[in-house]
Amino acid sequence: MMTGSEIFASGNILKTFLASKVDADNIISQLNAAKRKSAVLGDNTWVKLFDFSAEDAVCENTFDVHDLDTCDRVVYDNLASYLTTDNKTNYHFIVAHLLGIDHVGHSTSSLTAPSMEVKIKEFSRYLGHIFDQSADNTLFIVTGDHGMRADGNHGGTSIE
Repeated sequence: MMTGSEIFASGNILKTFLASKVDADNIISQLNAAKRKSAVLGDNTWVKLFDFSAEDAVCENTFDVHDLDTCDRVVYDNLASYLTTDNKTNYHFIVAHLLGIDHVGHSTSSLTAPSMEVKIKEFSRYLGHIFDQSADNTLFIVTGDHGMRADGNHGGTSIE
């Protein structure tokens, strides 16, 4: 999402999470400047860093790595209504940030924990459901914000 930005350069990660708003050029500010509507669901870090109005955000504070479901449930419970063609707001861009898989890695220190398989299958089923319900001209970009090592922590710059 932030490719080409200075935000995620080495040493800027901590500053990013402590910042009140991102001031580097980014897709959200470009959409706002073009008068395009965007929304965010799930992780409230997006609201802290970017200019989303309260009516365009359904988020939870989700830094408890033992909470595997709250953030994901917000997305699962709300995304379909944002994608409908009769949605009065007509969003052009929606961030749906799930944290369950990330939290499993951190809380279990394992990529092979039984709860990891459960979360991956849950997410896969949900994606299939959303894809089936969406208009044919809907573009989905599914990505991760970082890799994950075998011990469940972020991949960072390691080869693993």
